[in-house]
Amino acid sequence: MGAQLDELDIDSEDKNVIGGIDRAIVNIGLVCLLIFPTYLFLILRPKAFVPLLQGEVEDGRDGLKLGPGITFVLSILLLLAVAYLFRGASAADVAADVQATNGAGIRQALSEGNLWRSIILSLPLYFIALMIGLFVQTLHLILRQKTDLRQSIGIGLYALSTFFILIVPFGITSENFETGGMQTGIAIAIFMISSLVIVPWQIFSFSRHSFGNKIWGAALVAGLTVILFFLAIIGLGYLVSRLNL
Repeated sequence: MGAQLDELDIDSEDKNVIGGIDRAIVNIGLVCLLIFPTYLFLILRPKAFVPLLQGEVEDGRDGLKLGPGITFVLSILLLLAVAYLFRGASAADVAADVQATNGAGIRQALSEGNLWRSIILSLPLYFIALMIGLFVQTLHLILRQKTDLRQSIGIGLYALSTFFILIVPFGITSENFETGGMQTGIAIAIFMISSLVIVPWQIFSFSRHSFGNKIWGAALVAGLTVILFFLAIIGLGYLVSRLNL
């Protein structure tokens, strides 16, 4: 009788392990599929993310929308994957740059197929997102608007995810092929639309609907954050140039 009970316990544990693995694989696939609807909602209807920002959804997903943390991580992984796929088209150019600068950054790691090292070197992007969240929080405090640090960090993660997912894929592909005036014009247009329209619209919507601020306060925070956002990007560009990333 005791042996039968032990056998049942072992079978139960095996089923739990198998079930856990199965659920994990299914959830990973679900998250990968939901990243694209998440981008659409971020661009077209950012106020739909209010429950996720306010922590009302515990599993990090609300319908077709993902939470700020997983959205940011998947955005970085997606960008690295695209860069990795195109690494062969510019491997010679990257190698030449590396030889000239004696650097060892993300582009070299990707050209060598070293994704793990590329992920580690992408960590400064996370700190830029935190900086944007700090800008949002500080501006709300200065302007005496309702705010919350946890939500502000989430806003920074969402904003930077959207910004990079809009401008970086085009930059990666155009960098690997012969560029002309049209490509440069499109790149500038995408950068301006992302920086001056989409990101401010997101921050305005989050401040207005998540924090419950008035229209003028949310608009002022959004406008000032864009200015600080540009300064952060310039600072990131300087850091990248100094570290040869």
